[in-house]
Amino acid sequence: NLALFLVAVVSMFYTGGMGALLGLTVGLAFIFLFFPMRYKILFVIPVVIIGTIIFMYKQNFVVFNRQSNTGSALEERAGFWIDALRIFEIHPFLGIGIGNYQLYTEKHNPDNFWFSQGEITFFDQPESGYLKYLIEFGLFGFIIYMGFLIIPMIKAVWLFLTRRKDYRLVIICASLFSWMIGFITVCSLTDSRILIVITTLVCLLISFTNKDYRQEVA
Repeated sequence: NLALFLVAVVSMFYTGGMGALLGLTVGLAFIFLFFPMRYKILFVIPVVIIGTIIFMYKQNFVVFNRQSNTGSALEERAGFWIDALRIFEIHPFLGIGIGNYQLYTEKHNPDNFWFSQGEITFFDQPESGYLKYLIEFGLFGFIIYMGFLIIPMIKAVWLFLTRRKDYRLVIICASLFSWMIGFITVCSLTDSRILIVITTLVCLLISFTNKDYRQEVA
């Protein structure tokens, strides 16, 4: 498991995803917060190994060599977010309809496109999963949609703190927290593989918390 974790982290360094790196850091910090001291001590091993790899081969990893492009990338992404918020201001409550972001930008924001290999493709997301679904679902739908994710996580943490020290709850919540950080900058749920993983994790949380509730009632 440790070897698999290290391979995944090193692979992420090569992709250059700052959001993924931040998500990983938040997820590990969440686990570190709730796990007992004997496991916290074990955290030192992968941290030292990863830190050594970063120190020795930092120049070879894309994620640590993006300083020159960070400002321009952030400015460009902020422009997408501002355009998206303007759409939300026009359709705040019911949204523009599920899956309609690309059609809407093609008609009303024709400058939101990229040109590649002689083809024009209009954006199907505003470089943020939260903004995409906020715009498409509207405020009411977005709150309900996020509730399916957030409520099981709150119930799982509450169950862990009050009644059952099941560390599977912590690990699953940490995984979801990691994904939620990356979701700020990319709508990864359009990838069916990510959708299956996130749905499975949420269903596991619901199953664990409901099982505890049924046992308590019995």
